Amino acid sequence: MSVPLWLAKSGATAPGVPTDLRMKLAVRAAHDLSGLGRDREAIAVLHAAAARIGGSAGTELRAIASERSLNIGEIPSGLDEQLQAILDLADVAPSIDDRTRLIGRAVAIAFHRLRHLDSPYSALADNPETFLKPFRNSAAWQALTRARRPDHQAANAAGARKVAVVVDDDIRFLEPMMAAIREVDPTIDFRVIQLRKWASKHSYKLPLNPHEQIHARANPHVANEPWAMALHQELAGADIVWVEWCQRAAVLVSLLDLAPRRIVIRLHSFEAFTVFPHLVDPSSVDALVTVSPTFRKLIGVLTPDLDDRTTFVPNAIDLRGIGREKTSTAPRTLGLVGWAAPAKDAVWALDVLDLLRRDDDQWTLHLVGAPPDPNRSAGEAAYAHRVTARLEERGAAVTQSGQVTDVAAELAKIGVILSSSTRESFHVALAEGIASGARPVVRDWPMLSKFGGAATTWPAEWIVQTPDEAAALITTTAAPAESTAYLPDRLDAASAMIAVLRGTIVQ
Repeated sequence: MSVPLWLAKSGATAPGVPTDLRMKLAVRAAHDLSGLGRDREAIAVLHAAAARIGGSAGTELRAIASERSLNIGEIPSGLDEQLQAILDLADVAPSIDDRTRLIGRAVAIAFHRLRHLDSPYSALADNPETFLKPFRNSAAWQALTRARRPDHQAANAAGARKVAVVVDDDIRFLEPMMAAIREVDPTIDFRVIQLRKWASKHSYKLPLNPHEQIHARANPHVANEPWAMALHQELAGADIVWVEWCQRAAVLVSLLDLAPRRIVIRLHSFEAFTVFPHLVDPSSVDALVTVSPTFRKLIGVLTPDLDDRTTFVPNAIDLRGIGREKTSTAPRTLGLVGWAAPAKDAVWALDVLDLLRRDDDQWTLHLVGAPPDPNRSAGEAAYAHRVTARLEERGAAVTQSGQVTDVAAELAKIGVILSSSTRESFHVALAEGIASGARPVVRDWPMLSKFGGAATTWPAEWIVQTPDEAAALITTTAAPAESTAYLPDRLDAASAMIAVLRGTIVQ
């Protein structure tokens, strides 16, 4: 095999150079190439170095190459074998630093967003037991994710009123729930801590990316870290700690010894397809809340140690003021609210539009919200390209609102609200569309079909499998007269959340 020029220049193949240094030089050469926009050459350099160096270093270099391939939107062959090889190395690693680094490599290729969040299917939902088996059989992974405080006991929180809410930064579903809870029980005192802003204000460096969180999870003295001591003190005055989203903040809070405070985590959707729920210390969690029955089933399989403490509480959605007089063109206008993420699958909605326009060219599609961001990830860039190409073909048959603050005004233009997603936990935008008076058409969220799909949340008569079925439903039936009866009552949801926070119901 010829040696790539950049690899030869790096010194990684020079005789007499120690293996660890050769590996570092190869990684540096690949990094420099990527900085020049030559990603495929960088990947080739890593594979060439892996072949020449061999052994455990070669195995790790191949994993790094695979991660780079995933980063540019390509799924390389042999990922399952690479994952197993990396975990096998972690099991025999001589030091905790080596072990955590190798687990980080395994996580990077196993939980990469291209394989789950930016894909129409995910092995975590299709066959979770098989997907997670290499991790569950790994001694290193078991040691990393073990319960640190199995004797954790929360105090009786029946009369508790001081609730500290910790969130990374996204409060879009948090604020409506807190507002509804205040209506049900005005004595509850909320204090919201947006973790990134808090850390920035106090100049703390938080371990937020997966590699850093793995190191924090493995650190037996993590409670002595400056950020951990400060966060512990920040939460000391609370009776209950509610962590919104089961991601980075949930991992960090679970590493603190907050007993006897009650810890409740609320999981929405995307978190289930990341490594973060697996890094949460289960012995610290008193309740895990999901916002749909589908995710209640899925997360019970993904995190069995938390299954007996997992429950379902719907979102509290304020639908007051959503319904406005429809425009004259609304009856033949499809609507999709929120279409930027690949999981929203606007291409499916465009397929429905095309079918309807075969017989009636008055049908249009109105897209509400920001468009896909091609700079966010390779998967989103590919999705943006597919959608943009279709939009150019459709011309004036598709309109876009862009990012808006008055969603109700946009819903007034829509007569048929679509849920075209490959996955949803509940789909708040669909509920808002229904409340506006639009007719609902719900794709049976294929990524979640094994766990009930859309049928655990929405009526069967609204649910379709294909664009053809969607077009047929739209042209042959009217919306159920009592469509709003299927929307969750915000105050009932708030009452259920209060009960979970205080520990009176967990199922």
